[in-house]
Amino acid sequence: MRATILICLFSLGAFAMPINAKLYDKDSQENYAFTGKMEGLLKEIAGIKVGMSRKKVGHLFRLPMFPEEGSVGDRIHQTYIFRNCPYIKVDFEFQQSRENKISSNDLDDLIVRMSKPYLELSKPK
Repeated sequence: MRATILICLFSLGAFAMPINAKLYDKDSQENYAFTGKMEGLLKEIAGIKVGMSRKKVGHLFRLPMFPEEGSVGDRIHQTYIFRNCPYIKVDFEFQQSRENKISSNDLDDLIVRMSKPYLELSKPK
């Protein structure tokens, strides 16, 4: 009985190990480093929340500058490109802070919705 309990506890302990320790061995350090980098980028992006201003979005993201990067959208719906990796994009929906504004992108506009980050290659020219 005692041996059975120890075996069960040992088995559960194996599942409780950090996922990185189970997935990677010493031969796949590049994958481990890549995964760590991606985790850092996603945590950085997760700092942007609904209710924040367009100005905060501009610290981490930029609007597409070239047609092959995607459409800019309008003042309300826009796709932004992560500054640290041009393949990571997030779609935002903003609430206008002022109705009659000369600029189409008021920095005081607030995020009302945002997509999860997604990967997308630039479109061919």
